[in-house]
Amino acid sequence: MATIKHIPGSVHTIVWTNTGAATDKAPDTDTVIDIGYAETIAIQVDLTHASNTSNDWDTNVITSPDGTNYDTVVYAADTGAADGTVHTFLVAPGPRYMKLRGDNNTGASTGYVTARVILIG
Repeated sequence: MATIKHIPGSVHTIVWTNTGAATDKAPDTDTVIDIGYAETIAIQVDLTHASNTSNDWDTNVITSPDGTNYDTVVYAADTGAADGTVHTFLVAPGPRYMKLRGDNNTGASTGYVTARVILIG
């Protein structure tokens, strides 16, 4: 598992490949992001990969105060992203650490998704 330290303005790329129809899917590299000093968090979700066939992708944020014990309830989410789209959503800073999880809600499809996490402040 990789850990990313807070560097204001830095962009951290997180990727899911060949997910199949799956929920609560960890990215290819399960990454802990230290958001303790962030004022704003922007997450850009990109479903333009040529092999992506998901038309209903959810990007979920889970958080932890200590980087070990993560919530079982989603802290923030962007739901229903469609194939061929790129969009950004904002997440309010909260607990010290966060991870991303993906849900491919389209049966008989596969997700190839890139999320770019930008820590501001």
